[in-house]
Amino acid sequence: MPQEKTGAPGGAERRAGREAGRMKLFIALGGLLVLALLALLVGPAFVDWTSYRASFEAEASRILGQRVEVRGIASARLLPFPSLSFTDVVVGDDPADPVLTVRAFRMDAELAPYLSGEIRIFDMRLDGPALSIPVEADGAIRWPVGARAAPPGETVVLERIEVADGSAVLADRRSARRIALSRIHGTLSAQSLRGPFAGTATLLLDGEPLAASFSTGTGAGDGHLPVRLTLDSQRLDARATFDAVASDQPGEPLAEGTLTLASPIDPAAERPAEAAPRLLPPTRLVTRLALTPTSLRASDLRAEVGDPQQPYVATGSALVDLGSIPRFDLQLDGQAIDVDRLAPPAVEAGQSPGLAARVEALRAALERLPTPGMPGRVRLALPLVTVGDTTIRDVALAGSPASDGWSLQSFSAELPGRTRIEASGVLRTDDEPGFRGNLLLAARQPAAFLGWAAGASDPALVRLQRAGFSAEVALSPTDQRFDGLEVDLDGRTLRGSIRRAVRPEGSSTAIDLGGEAIDLEPVAALARLLALRDGAPRPGERFEVQFSAAPARFGDFQAAGLEADLSLDRGLMDIASLDARDFAGADLHAEGTLADPFGTPRPDLSLDIAAGDPARVAEFLRRRLPGSPLADVIARRAPTLGPLALSGTATSQGAGRTDLAVALAGTAAGTDVTLRLALENGLGATERNGRFGLDLALAQQDAAVLLAQAGLPVLPIGDAVPLDAALTASGAPGQPAEVSLRLRSRGTELSADGSATLGADGLKAAGLALRLGSDDLAPWLTRLALAYGQPLAGLPVSGAARLSWTDGSWTLDGLSGTLGDTRLSGALTAPAGEPVSGRLALSSLSLDWLGTVVAGADAAGAIGTGGATPTPFAAPLLPGRAFRLALAAERATGLGLDLSGLATEIAGDGGRLAVSGLSAATASGGRLAGGGEVRNAAGILSASLDMSLRGQPVATDGALFSGRLDMAGTLAGGGETWPALLSSLNGRGRLAIADAVLRDVRPDLLAPVLEAAGTDGFETGIPAVSALVERLSAGARAPLGTLAADWTLGAGTLRTGPLRHDFADAALEGEAAFDMRSGQVEAELALRLAPPADEAVEDAPPAVSYRIAGPWTAPVLQTAVQPLATYLSALSARREEERIEAIEDDLRETVRLRREARLYRERERLREQFRQERETREAQAREEAARAEAERQARERAEAERREAEARQAREAEAARETAAREAAARAAAAQAEAAARTAPAQRPPPSDFELQPLPPPGAPPASGFGGLPGVSDPNRL
Repeated sequence: MPQEKTGAPGGAERRAGREAGRMKLFIALGGLLVLALLALLVGPAFVDWTSYRASFEAEASRILGQRVEVRGIASARLLPFPSLSFTDVVVGDDPADPVLTVRAFRMDAELAPYLSGEIRIFDMRLDGPALSIPVEADGAIRWPVGARAAPPGETVVLERIEVADGSAVLADRRSARRIALSRIHGTLSAQSLRGPFAGTATLLLDGEPLAASFSTGTGAGDGHLPVRLTLDSQRLDARATFDAVASDQPGEPLAEGTLTLASPIDPAAERPAEAAPRLLPPTRLVTRLALTPTSLRASDLRAEVGDPQQPYVATGSALVDLGSIPRFDLQLDGQAIDVDRLAPPAVEAGQSPGLAARVEALRAALERLPTPGMPGRVRLALPLVTVGDTTIRDVALAGSPASDGWSLQSFSAELPGRTRIEASGVLRTDDEPGFRGNLLLAARQPAAFLGWAAGASDPALVRLQRAGFSAEVALSPTDQRFDGLEVDLDGRTLRGSIRRAVRPEGSSTAIDLGGEAIDLEPVAALARLLALRDGAPRPGERFEVQFSAAPARFGDFQAAGLEADLSLDRGLMDIASLDARDFAGADLHAEGTLADPFGTPRPDLSLDIAAGDPARVAEFLRRRLPGSPLADVIARRAPTLGPLALSGTATSQGAGRTDLAVALAGTAAGTDVTLRLALENGLGATERNGRFGLDLALAQQDAAVLLAQAGLPVLPIGDAVPLDAALTASGAPGQPAEVSLRLRSRGTELSADGSATLGADGLKAAGLALRLGSDDLAPWLTRLALAYGQPLAGLPVSGAARLSWTDGSWTLDGLSGTLGDTRLSGALTAPAGEPVSGRLALSSLSLDWLGTVVAGADAAGAIGTGGATPTPFAAPLLPGRAFRLALAAERATGLGLDLSGLATEIAGDGGRLAVSGLSAATASGGRLAGGGEVRNAAGILSASLDMSLRGQPVATDGALFSGRLDMAGTLAGGGETWPALLSSLNGRGRLAIADAVLRDVRPDLLAPVLEAAGTDGFETGIPAVSALVERLSAGARAPLGTLAADWTLGAGTLRTGPLRHDFADAALEGEAAFDMRSGQVEAELALRLAPPADEAVEDAPPAVSYRIAGPWTAPVLQTAVQPLATYLSALSARREEERIEAIEDDLRETVRLRREARLYRERERLREQFRQERETREAQAREEAARAEAERQARERAEAERREAEARQAREAEAARETAAREAAARAAAAQAEAAARTAPAQRPPPSDFELQPLPPPGAPPASGFGGLPGVSDPNRL
């Protein structure tokens, strides 16, 4: 040990003193301990334990506040530790009703702590304690620790308390309810009598084994004690924990805190594979709990159920009234919940999702809900509940539990199909489930709801915007009643009742419904869903139906009233009465039976049908049987069938057979109708290949009526004629049926005999021998509105052919007969969807008729005659179906043509006719070939042709022109009338005329004409020349050889290009035109004559013009001689002019000589005059110069400049005077010339060949203008 340091004198002495004190204390304690052990060994033998028992009872009574009595044996010991034991201990002020009884009690304490004032009991054991905690009528609880309890002043520590085979009873004397805890085994400890306490135990709670643990805090002396209690159930794998504060203060809950319930106890623990399934889904519940003597209140309740990652969460509150009549009130608001996931039901896989299954699923879900054992009320609101494959939304429930189910004050939810269901009443969920009360169901998507509820739907229900019902119901497994039933279907209401009874021998449903303005389609759809299962009647079900509605609607059709009284039992429908008034325009009545109505119906019915307007009935059938050819035909014919009245029967023949016989008789718009129909296998003949037989007879006094009923267009013309029709047929579907059809009228008969095969879409195949004979078919064609350009009367017809029809394709073989005077033969074929093809051979063909068919207007005389009328074109009369035929005709006439041996191919499609490969001979020996196309669009005709004509002789009447024509080209045009069409034609091509000869034209005409013109007295006037030309040309022939030119067609007129042929002394040229509209020809020709060179006249060549005009068969030649007459006149005038010109030349020479003599004399006179004037000027000049010199000398010095200016001015003035003199001389000469002209002779002098020039000015040199005259010199030259 380290040495103690001494810091002051005397330290050693103090240390020695302390050691001596310690030794004395150890000696004293040792002596006391020896004395105590001695007392403990010998003391108990001298203790009076009876007196100690009384002390124990008194002290325990004081501590517990209750009377404590030890009725059994008391014993104690001190060593090795103090121990005290009692038997048969009773706690309670009332010995007859103790609070606590203990079969045996023992406690062991430590002695040393007791010496310091602490009582430490390290072991206490209670055997068979029985605790009774009653709740008195006033709600007071009698606790084991009474109000007079006085805890000891010493500290009491309970290290271990063991309870063995304990029990406890909580008895509510207000309601006689008991909660019993038994077989309690556990241990606990306490640091003091004020806590904290802790312990664990196992026990049975009303037979349920539980493990419990608890702990507390330390009481603060204010009456509050924190408590934590945990209960575990291994069977449920659940744990409940209550963290609370216990209180004994007036006005405060006995305990208030948080209750937590969790399952499983250990989520992380792995469950053995052989472990039983959990009874509870994963759950966690937390709530605030407050316990009072009279109530148990849970607030802020939150429950999480299911997968911890995505649990179902519900919140709410609860209140349990612990009064004399215990009740509870639970209110929950939850999230989406899957009941099957939380509590899986035991259902078989593949269970049918029918209506019964849906109801059973809902019932099973309600059955799985726990039913509380006390009365109360539950208010539940869930946004989404899933039960099986059913999703239910907005579930709201307010009800009270009952011993066998629930009493519902209100229940509402939204089922699939946006369906609202509301109910109130009593719901049983025990072994006899059922419901009695009020039920309302409203669906805003009825089809979706029924598809969910019944597993099927109907197209008629899809159109419903809303549907629902309300009724007072009583539902059980054996009886279902809907009284006071109101069914709403899109605002239309049915009222009545439905009652169904389920018995071992079968089920029976009685339906009694009626309403106003009812739509039958959804009613029928609901009836099918009710009566059928998987398309067949429900086995063991019987339905009795009474139904009425006024009015009633089925689709777009309405009946003024409908009444039905029928029953359905084991596949047999017994119709006591079925009446429909004004249904789709008809009154219907039926009665009888209908076997297997949903399979292969076998009727035994009597029927009556009366319809003023059958079109409405037919339209109803067409809509109910879409795609049925028969229904479509009836719908198209219906407007012609009214009024309609039919009655008859429809019966199945033979017991157990489905053969059907229908017999109807009556009238349809005055047509007598007799129908007999036999169907083997009845209405299932098409599936079972049953045979059929049909006899139909129709008789009508007005053939137009019967033809219209057959669907043929009819024009009401002429008087009414009778017409009878008879049809017999027998066979089997899919096999050829023997068919015979006869149509008879006065003078006309049509028959068809053979076989026909019917399919689902109507006639599939047929092979018929057709024969037609008529004295006059024209009225029938007109009556049938068949306009093919036929004559109005007088068209006898006879013929025969073989018709083959297969799937819309037909062939007409062996066609032969006569049509009027025309023989015809041929064969036609028309594949389905393709043009008609074949061949036709005719003895004669009218081209005018063919033009009429194409144009829709009469084409007789339209071309080449000028007689076409401006009648507008109409719709073409060609067949509407496309065709392509090889056509041959022995002779074809019309449209200005006369052809023989015609062969061509024609094609058309209703508004178009095309010709190709045409070949024919003309009447005069030419050959016509080519093709073209004509179209008629709403009365506007357009044509395009490509034709050629070879070797056609051209010879007009009287042989004015002759030759052989070759012509080829194209032309096109369009218009609304024949004249307009011909006027619009345009085209181009080339023609050539070989061996052309023109009569009355003489190419060498000019020589005899000139010879005649040279005689005296010849007149050059046009009449004389024209007469001369006609006389000289009469009978002449002008050979033209081969003429070739291009031609053009425009405005309906064909025009050739320039034509020219040269002769030896002439040339013939010109142009020609042919008017297609009138057949008029017009040609302008000119014969250009070549005169001898010395006889030629400039600008007036000799020529003769010819005009050929008139009908092309007889044109007229007209001669115009204006150019020739002009030439002859010009030639005569030229000869006269030459004679006059010779005389004029002699006279002109004489005049010239006279003019020259006058000229010479005048020149001499002028020359003398000029000399004199020059001399005068020279003298004057000299005088002026002298005067100027004198003046210059006088003013030379002072006025030199002035004199110079004056000199200049003087010179200028002199020049002006000279100019004036010259002008005066010129004027004088002109005046003399004018006077000489006035005095000259009246005859016109010859024109002079010179001009008189003006006199030159004085002082200027004369002009030398006479040097050119012979023998005359210049007079001015000196």
